[in-house]
Amino acid sequence: MLKFHRIDDIEKFVSGTLLEDYKKNYTNLLLASIMAGIHRTFGLRHEGIIMAMEIVDTITDDTTNLIERNLLVWNLYVLANEFIDEGYFERAMNFIERAEKNWTRDILLGDEMGVYHVSWIEQFWLLKSRIYMHLKDDKNFQKTTDMILDSRLKLFKEAENKTGETIVFDRCTYNTFEIMAMESRRKNILSAINFLKQAILIKGNIKIDSDYKNVNPNPYKYYDSLMNYFNGLQEKPYDNIKYLYCASCKFFDGEGICKRHGTTTDKFKACSMYE
Repeated sequence: MLKFHRIDDIEKFVSGTLLEDYKKNYTNLLLASIMAGIHRTFGLRHEGIIMAMEIVDTITDDTTNLIERNLLVWNLYVLANEFIDEGYFERAMNFIERAEKNWTRDILLGDEMGVYHVSWIEQFWLLKSRIYMHLKDDKNFQKTTDMILDSRLKLFKEAENKTGETIVFDRCTYNTFEIMAMESRRKNILSAINFLKQAILIKGNIKIDSDYKNVNPNPYKYYDSLMNYFNGLQEKPYDNIKYLYCASCKFFDGEGICKRHGTTTDKFKACSMYE
């Protein structure tokens, strides 16, 4: 079993001759993505990263094959997360920017498993905000988080108008308030607490009115207890709404057929021709 200790080791391996073995063994990109995820989940993290890098090196940008482009975007998203965790922020930003260029709502039509897709462009903006937080780039952090919240609010209003949905549990939104709380902790702990309370409200529909002085006189310990509570709440899926998905598109017959394109689909998929 190959062992790697740093991202540098992985990049050296991927550029070497042993890469040919991966090409031979993992020609099925969907299977490779699944296997890479299993490796990362069950302790073979670096092996999973290698496989993801192989996938993004195999698929060309702007491919017309939506299954391939879906897997490209997903694996770029995964790699950006991994490289952020390792502190390789420039490399992570390169993955994010490449993914943004390849992302459209159409890639969801190429999702065969129901899990290997990035539903919203704001998911990439969240990754950018993580990088700006680590770099202490306050200006770009503020700009990016504002952009996410403005974009999601616009979506909520459109959804309510078009489909009558009231969107409460929105993952992009509560994750944005979470990272705003994390970034504010070092500068303004009271603002951080308020951001975290907002994140809890959106993630769990739980309103916390208590003042920290009545719970714990140390605001930092109170913040930590709120963060633990937030992390303990159940995660919500990105695709728990109908608006912008086939589920509410007038061309979807409800039986798995898109009447506009004449292709099979399901209510959880989407394309840029939504009406």
